Formats: sequence, structure tokens, C-alpha cells
Amino acid sequence: MLGLERFRRPRPARDPETVLELRIHGIKNTPPSEMLEREVGDIARDRGDDLGGFWRERASAAPDGVRREAYSWGALARSDGGAVAGIGQLIVHVGWFLLLPFGLVNVAYWTRRIPEQSDQQAWSGGPGSGYVRAFGLGVTLLYVMALGTVSIELVGVQCYRASGLCAGLPEQFVALAGIPRATRLAIFAVVPLAGVLVLYLLSARARARYEASVALMSAASTSGLSWPVLATRTFWSRSRVTGGIEKLHVAASAFLLAAMLAWDQLFSAFPQCDSPERLFSPDCLATGPLAANPWTTASLALATLGLGLVILLVVPGTPGRGLLVRRRSALWMLVASLLVLLGTAVATSFAGRELDAVSSPFLGLVSTPGNLIGILLVLAIAALGWRRGVPPAVTATLVGLVIAVPFSRYFLADVFPLGAEEPWLYVATAGVAIGAQLAVVIFPRRARRRPRDGWSGAGPGVVLLLALGIAMALSTVLVVGVAAWLSRPQASGVPSPTLEVPHVWADFALWFLVIVVLFAVGVATVFARHLVGYPGVTTPTVDEITGYERYALASYGERGPARIPVAQPPPPRVLVARRTAGILHRAEPVLGALAGFFGAALALTAAPDLKRIFSGGPGAAVNSIVEQAPDVALAVLAAIAAAAFAAVAANALTTKERPLGLLWDLICFLPRAGHPFGPPCYSERVVPEVNRRIREWMSPGGGTPERSVILSAHSLGAVLATACIFALRGQGDVPMGRVGLITYGVQLRPYFGRFFPELFGAEVMGTRPCAGPSLTAPDPWIAQVREDEQAPAVRPRTDSLVDILRSGGSDPAWVNLWRRTDFLGFPAASYREGNGVDSGASELDLRTYLPTIATHGHYPLTPQYQAALREVRRRLGDGSSPKVARGRPGRER
Repeated sequence: MLGLERFRRPRPARDPETVLELRIHGIKNTPPSEMLEREVGDIARDRGDDLGGFWRERASAAPDGVRREAYSWGALARSDGGAVAGIGQLIVHVGWFLLLPFGLVNVAYWTRRIPEQSDQQAWSGGPGSGYVRAFGLGVTLLYVMALGTVSIELVGVQCYRASGLCAGLPEQFVALAGIPRATRLAIFAVVPLAGVLVLYLLSARARARYEASVALMSAASTSGLSWPVLATRTFWSRSRVTGGIEKLHVAASAFLLAAMLAWDQLFSAFPQCDSPERLFSPDCLATGPLAANPWTTASLALATLGLGLVILLVVPGTPGRGLLVRRRSALWMLVASLLVLLGTAVATSFAGRELDAVSSPFLGLVSTPGNLIGILLVLAIAALGWRRGVPPAVTATLVGLVIAVPFSRYFLADVFPLGAEEPWLYVATAGVAIGAQLAVVIFPRRARRRPRDGWSGAGPGVVLLLALGIAMALSTVLVVGVAAWLSRPQASGVPSPTLEVPHVWADFALWFLVIVVLFAVGVATVFARHLVGYPGVTTPTVDEITGYERYALASYGERGPARIPVAQPPPPRVLVARRTAGILHRAEPVLGALAGFFGAALALTAAPDLKRIFSGGPGAAVNSIVEQAPDVALAVLAAIAAAAFAAVAANALTTKERPLGLLWDLICFLPRAGHPFGPPCYSERVVPEVNRRIREWMSPGGGTPERSVILSAHSLGAVLATACIFALRGQGDVPMGRVGLITYGVQLRPYFGRFFPELFGAEVMGTRPCAGPSLTAPDPWIAQVREDEQAPAVRPRTDSLVDILRSGGSDPAWVNLWRRTDFLGFPAASYREGNGVDSGASELDLRTYLPTIATHGHYPLTPQYQAALREVRRRLGDGSSPKVARGRPGRER
């Protein structure tokens, strides 16, 4: 403009972009601008939608020859799938809490032994898959019973016992007081069925927007591989909950409701049959309750038969074999269940027997929840042995034995008359059966050979115990919270009817609070010793902060620890961060202990009513405590329910994201397999999209220089990047010698490799196996560090991750960064220095005036990341990559 153009320094020309650095974030949904280290206005979405997509820099700040992009997927795991407001949004958020156990059931499916997939046309689930699906169906029915307790027992029965309605009910419910009890209960039975449909629709809506993306990758797949599982064609192209299993869950719910309605109608009018132990006694049978109402008896028989058929259809569930037949069967079972439920409602309504004067509770829910909890608990205990060599026949026998225990109460009441001794008989029998099960699971000879698996091979059972415990806790909070809400005084000052929480939920409320207190005290006691002092730990060598390595070890060594010489003491904050990270690394044994506490609480809940067990037995003091403890527990849990409801309501009003977003990041990365209502798997969109972008980049057309891709993945993003690489290998249309990987802050080896050995285990990754953390040692990984220091180098199996990324060289095109201050970051291959993969990252962020502690984030901002990028480019044979800086990862000694 003013003649100054000729004085401007021309911008240097950039080399052609031949390397795509594609960054994939981990948990907590890191924004694209932060991933690309740019301001929001300096980036633009290249492709995608509001749930996920690719972002690029408007003006490149990447190294010469590199195009830097970011893939954002966080909204896939956090979108609530709803488009409603007000009370609808609140229902959606409550529904997402209830879906959490379903997600854990799916996780349990993948912790089993997954066999190699020799059949490319069908998915082979392997031993235990049918048990997981049966367990998932049981959790659905547990929710049906919880919702039925609220709508049928608390509202339909107890709120209409007195002249005044419960305070929480609107005035329109007054009209239902004048109709027969059976008709009223049939109307309220719609609520549990509607609740199941809401959970199904919530899950289906959330996944419908992207789950079909798997078909795009499946169509391009020509894989004939049977291993690794993640590289097989059937892994991403086959759903494991096909065949109308969703319909079967709804059908089972309808059949169960029909059976409970018929049961109550048949036996409520007869005092001789008002408890499970009296059903087959001579006094009850003499009254002829079954013959008195043949239509209701027929409804009960049809509902029981239908529920059994549904279980038989759910358990196989293997896609590819008889799929069309199962889908048609599921549809017919759904229609049949709705007809049976409707017929039962009609039969009970016109039975000609008025039951409003009967004071007994709804008999369909007196013992059914406890029996179901016992069955699910036994399945979870059996799962503890699936990876530990327990034969399926032994598991089936013990499961049958424990299932027979509660039903024996119906037939042995005449042999063992009711009295103070009777409840102890059944408790002792159940205890012996469960103890035998635990002995078989925990002490098999092969169990000693599973130290490299999560929880020493008990992973499936641990996850199922957590799922059942959380499902029961949520159900109990729902029942107790609604009971407290309905029992509050009316606006006119007239007291509402006093509602009694059924004993199953009241007992679990007590035991749940007990385990929470004991668990908290136990964890605090164990961790308190780790809060004193600063333990020395091995750290990877990092040139930039050599002066801050005091209290760090170069090696544990056979002759004792070798300390790193220092030039000056480190900031105390670094030592505190290392200590805190070490405490948080002990998550595996802590979760195992929590599962054990849940199992104990569930076993005590499934036992007969505590008041009956202790009445008149151990003494007046114990009896008084037992009498009052449930009431105190109910009051505390009611307060917890109110606080939880307020928190969920506040969250629903302020955000459209799912509650507990971090949990969905962790449990939704694998396909749905155990429960059809489980939350959707975001990987089923991420993997096809990322792989499609890689193929587009590496196939630009003629005349373009050969291109490479480097996946840069943080934390859980490394799991997605690994899945993408295996899927690319399985598709066979991409030169894998041009694909590199940079990971940082990852859990591939100690968590995912241990919990899912067939998917991310040491053999699959081509790395050394990893033992679990110690709960008591100052360094939780001390045993593994010593083993890594002394063990020879690993020879990776063909088509393992290291083998795929070797690119013809001795070291793979893979660098992993980690630091001891990272509470979620670990070495990916070995703690041994120079293993060819792992390299250290700075523990201090020196970019600010006052240095801050570097923990789980900001790895790409460190100089070690830039060195890792150069090193991976060199290993890929990128001639434009400059010489790698000092301290790069080298070959294992």
C-alpha cells in the first residue's frame, strides 16, 4: 500500500504435507482447540456433526510437512439422546442413572475369555456369554420389581388402605379408590412396563444416530484373520444383541407382571397362604386357591411358561445362527406376553372376589425380589471362576443348588414347622451353598496361573457384583425415596397413611449403609499410611528436569534401589503429586474390595427377614438394635434419595449431557453384548470414521508423494487408536508400514490389558504382561518394576500391535510418554528404560512464570512430545524428519 511490500520478508514455503498427525483425546472430552493448542477462532471443523468430527487449524502451526488435525468424540459418550424439556429431561437423566448397571453387564461380557474367531460369518461368544445375557435379563426384571413395588405395593395397595390418599398423589387418583383392588393393581402394573420401555427408548435413541456406522467399515472389510479379536471381521460387523433380544426383555417384563398379578389374586384372600412358607402347607392346599379361580390359575401358568421360554431364547443369542428365526420368535413372544398380561388383568378384575378389606401386602412382591437377588448373586459368584478354570458343569450344579434353596422354603414348611429355628435353617443352607461356590471358584489349581489378569482372573464376577450392587442400590433409593415422599403430611395438615417399605428393600438399605461405612473406613485406614512421607519410586529419564529427580530411583535392582543423583531438591509439590498418583493407582484392589462388600450385603438381603431371625434369640439388646436399625437406615437413605433427586434435577435443568459423563467414557468403548438396553458404544462410530479418514489421506490420487499417518492419542483415546490400527490391519487396504502411533497418559498395559486380555492383553499388544498393583507397598508397582528390570526382551507375536507398527525396523513406530505424577498414566511396554516404546515426560510444566505440576494432561506441550513426533517420523522412514533429540527411546538393552 505505501510501497512497503517490497521490504516485507516473504513467508517461507512449507514442504508438501505428507504426514497426518491426527490427535484423539481421552476422557473428559478435551475441546478441539486445546488438542490443537490454538484459540477457538483459529480452528475449524473439517467434517462431522455436533456429536463428533474432525477439526483442523486455519493456518498450520505444525512442523514442516505435517498436517495436524484433531478428532473429537466426547459428545458421543455424553449426549443424553433426548430432545425434551422440563419433567421429560428429568426423566431422561434419571433413566441414565438406571442404565449404568446395564453398561457394566456389557463390560463383564468382554472380561471373559473371548475365543479366536475362526468363523467369519458368525460371532463366537465363548463360555459364559449365555450366563451374562441371563444376568442382564435378571437386572431388567429387578428394575421391574422395584418399579412394581413403587406403583403396585406402595401406591396401589398401601396408599388406598386408609380413607385419605397419600400426600404425593394428585386428586385424580381418588377415583381409583372405588374400584376393586385387583382392577386397581392391574392399572398400576402399566407403570413398570412403561418404565422398561422408557429405558429401552432412551438407549435406542442415543445409539441410533451413529451405531449403524459399523456397516460402512464392514462392507470394506476383507479380513480373514482369526486373531487378534479386534482385527477380525466379525468384531465390528456383528452385533451381539441381535435376534430381537430387546423385545424379549420387554416380553419377560410383561410375563413377570402377569405372574405377580395372578399370584396375588389367587392367594391374597386366604390367610393360610399369606406367606411363601405356607403355600404348600396342608392348610393352604385345603382351601383350594388354585381351583377357586381357574382363569387366573391358567394366566399364572401361561405367564410362568412364557417367562421360561424367554430365558431359553435370551441365553443362546449368538448372531449369525438362526437369527431370523429368533427375531420372529421374539416378536411373537412380545405379542404373547402383552396378551397374557391383558388376559390376567381381565381375569383378576372379574374374578368376583373383593380384596379391598384384605390387609396383606401385594403377594407378588413379598419374596420374589429376594429370590431374584439370590439367583443373580450366585451367577455373579460363578463368574468369579470363568477365567480361573472352573468347569461350566460345576458352575451350573452350584447355581442350581443355590436357586433351589429359596424354593425349598415352599415345600419344607410342613417338615420344619415355623418357629425361631426355621429362618436359621435356610440361612445356613444358603450359606453352605454359597460357601461351596466360593471355595470352588477361589481355590482351583489353575487360579494360581492367572496373576496377569484383572483381579487374578476374577474380573467377570467382580464386574457383575458391581453391576448388581449398583442396580440394587439405585432400586432401593428409588423405593425408599418414593415411600418417604408419599408419606409426607398433606397440605391440610392431615397425616398421610404410613407406608411400610417391603423388607427386601429395607434390609438392603441397612446393609448398604453398613458396607459404605465399612468400606470408607477400610480404604481410609489402608491409604493413611501412604500419606506419610515421600516414597522413592522409579522414574523415566527426562533430560529437561534432571535436577528435580530427588527421591526418585533409577532402578530397584537386586542389591537395593539405585538413586538418581540430583543437583537440587525438587519442589515438594512434585513429591506430593507422585504420592497422590500412587494412591490412585490402587483402583483395582479397591474396586475388588467394593465388589466383595456388595456381595456380602446382597447375600444378607436375600436371606429371610432379620427381625424374624433375631426375634427372641440372641438377647434383648441385639433384638432392639435389629428392630431399630432398619428404621434408622431408611431415614438416612430417604435423605440421600432427596439430595440425589435434587442434584439430578439441577443437572437436568442446566445441561443436556448425561449425568456421570466420566463413567460413560470408561464403560461404553466396547460394543453392546450383555444387555440390549446398555448405553451405546461410541467406538462403533469412532473406529469407522477415523479409519475412513486415514484411507482418504493415504489414497490422495496420482502424482502425490507417499503419505503417512501418525495417530496421537491421549488416555482412553489410545484404546480407540489401538482399535483403529487393528481394524485397519483386518481390512487389509492400508499399508501398515505408513502408520505410526504416539500415546501418552495411557492405561493400556495395567488396566485394559489386564481387564480385557483377549482384546488388549500383553500378547495382543506385543509387550510384557503386567501384574496388579500392591495395596500396601509404597510403590504399588514395585513387583512389576523389578520383574521388568530383570526380564529379557519380548518377541512379539505376528499381528500384535508392536509387530504391525514395526515398519520393517527393529523398533515399532510407536512412542509412549508417561510420568510418575500422572494418576492415570503408565508405561505401555515396560518399566525398563530403553524398551523401544516408552519415554519419560516432564513432571513440571515450565511454560508459566510459576511452574505447575504436570499430571494427566498437556503432554503435547512438552518438549518430549516433539521429540516423540520426530522419532516416529524417523521410524516410518520420513526423510524430512530431522535428527531426533537426545533422550529419545531406544532399543531395549
